Amino acid sequence: RTQSPAERSRHRLTASIPGAEQWDERDIIAWVEAKAQFNLATVEYAFADTHIFTTWQQSIGQVSCPILLMTGNPQHGSAATAEGIQAIQAAWQQGEHVIFEDAGHCISRDAFIPYIATISHFLRQMSNEPN
Repeated sequence: RTQSPAERSRHRLTASIPGAEQWDERDIIAWVEAKAQFNLATVEYAFADTHIFTTWQQSIGQVSCPILLMTGNPQHGSAATAEGIQAIQAAWQQGEHVIFEDAGHCISRDAFIPYIATISHFLRQMSNEPN
């Protein structure tokens, strides 16, 4: 009760996202605003239809274009597990997995330059492939 709204926001953010204590104040404000605008019906749908959680491998297997799977390091807060990554790789038709060793959950914040370089490289590869 003694904290300002900004202090409470920072505390909640850093408690839920590892590495967020290093975020700029502008990023924290954007995060708080996004939370306020998020439509809970989005996740209610997912939890109402648990079929989604049991058929994801089949769905990934139907994707015919290459998939780029980017994961951070669990020691820095990534939720990716070796088992989960292996399951995705076993299910896809073709894909590439890139691990960002110095990133956690928010790869685009933790390793922005390598993140953009990885996506750019992947897209360049796709544009050079014959249709």
